[in-house]
Amino acid sequence: MAVHQERLHALTRPGHAPAFYDLQRITSSAADLHVAQTESRTALQAISHVV
Repeated sequence: MAVHQERLHALTRPGHAPAFYDLQRITSSAADLHVAQTESRTALQAISHVV
């Protein structure tokens, strides 16, 4: 999850105007981050139910 978040922050850092071809990378990175967060949340819920 941290890798996806770092990539997204690098692409959307303040003072940086993304090029047109970066928009696909930003969208893809945001979607990857969302999936990773959802998977992490699901794993934590499963662990909490076991404990």
